[in-house]
Amino acid sequence: MNNSGSVSIVTGMCCDEEGQESKYPQGSDAKSSSEKFQSVYWRCAVVYFASSFRNNPKAQHILFTNADRTPNIENFNTAAFFDKIGVKVVQIPFTYQPPMEYYHAFRSTFFKFDIIKYLKNNSEMGDRCIALDSDCVWIKSADRMLADIEKNGLVTYDLYEPDDKKISGLTRQEMQKSMQI
Repeated sequence: MNNSGSVSIVTGMCCDEEGQESKYPQGSDAKSSSEKFQSVYWRCAVVYFASSFRNNPKAQHILFTNADRTPNIENFNTAAFFDKIGVKVVQIPFTYQPPMEYYHAFRSTFFKFDIIKYLKNNSEMGDRCIALDSDCVWIKSADRMLADIEKNGLVTYDLYEPDDKKISGLTRQEMQKSMQI
């Protein structure tokens, strides 16, 4: 793989709309469409990019969201902060959304397919991308991960689960078949 391309560090912020909520067992009793619920994940995105920028200042940082705007978190101007550290906010629709009756939890997980599709259509050969959940904190540079991407082309982690185990209502084979990108 050619390392002459750009490095992008990305995450997604998929905001459920009223009537399209998901269940998140670790969350509060608040609906996933509520400001209270979503502000937790906006805070995570701020910390994710602040810590990445500190450790990876030369990388391009991109936040993908289906939200119409980047909200303030109480008195904190989120959009101004992202501008200051160079986070590009890309608004994309949530098109890989499963039907409401399909599965009740973690529906926003499928937003990752929209992110992958965007990256596929907007990247050049040699570009490298690290996409993590927004609740990660960067404590070191991405250099080791990038070296692994250079060596292997793709880096993921093993779930140590059988291929036919349902995750968010689908096996990995079913996800691959139904969500062709």
